Parts: sequence; C-alpha cells; structure tokens
Amino acid sequence: MPGRFILQQVVTELSSGSSALVSNSNLSDLRSFLDLAIPKIETDRFDGKSNFLMWRRKMKAVFVQNKIAPTICSPEEYPESWKGEILKEKLGDAHSCLTLHLTDNVLREIDEKDNAFEIWTKLEKLYLGKSLSNKIYLKE
Repeated sequence: MPGRFILQQVVTELSSGSSALVSNSNLSDLRSFLDLAIPKIETDRFDGKSNFLMWRRKMKAVFVQNKIAPTICSPEEYPESWKGEILKEKLGDAHSCLTLHLTDNVLREIDEKDNAFEIWTKLEKLYLGKSLSNKIYLKE
C-alpha cells in the first residue's frame, strides 16, 4: 500500500530532522491514507420516532470525528481559526451531515433552518422533551 510506505518515510524523515520527502503530494497521499485508516462512524437517519437521545449522542461523535463539532454550538463559540473559506466549508459540511442523517418527514419540520446550529436547536426543541419524558416513563 503506497500510503503506508509514504507514512513510514515521513516518520523516518521527521525523526531524523530531514524534510526532503515531505512535499505537498506526499502530504496529500498521507492524508488519504489516514482517511482510510481511521474508521468512519455510521449512524442511522433520525425519523422522529426513534430514540433522539441516542441519535444525538452518535451524531455528536460524527461531528467530532469530522472536526465540525463547534458548528452545532452558537456561532460565538466557533474557533478563532475558522474564518473565510474554512468557516464556509465547515458550515457546509455540518449542514450536509445533518441533512443526510434525517428522514424526509423530519427534514420538512426544519426546512426553514439554513445552518447546523439552527437545525440542531430546532431538533432539540422538537424531540428532546419527548425523549426525556419517554425515558422517565420507561424507568417507572
């Protein structure tokens, strides 16, 4: 596997203090290799009837793995490094991620929301109370 060889080269070079092999193309190959090496988290689409608390927990893990977790927080909490195109890309990734993990009937309920924070807040408003009351009922 070429990615593994390049990774070994980069590690060897970095440990020896040399950086001749660390070019943009090698770093691109390394990123591709690492993307394949790190398992992706898959979670079911939320349909409005399943356990929202569990889906929310899994989605937070997906957001952390994709390095977009701050997008479900208030915009004031975005990292300082997220500016311009980086911010636009992260917000787009988060919106897509949420949209692809919701069924059509749930999407209809949040259709007017155009960013991940608004969608996340609306979903919590709609389904968190239901999940908590179900959880309390099940404990009794």
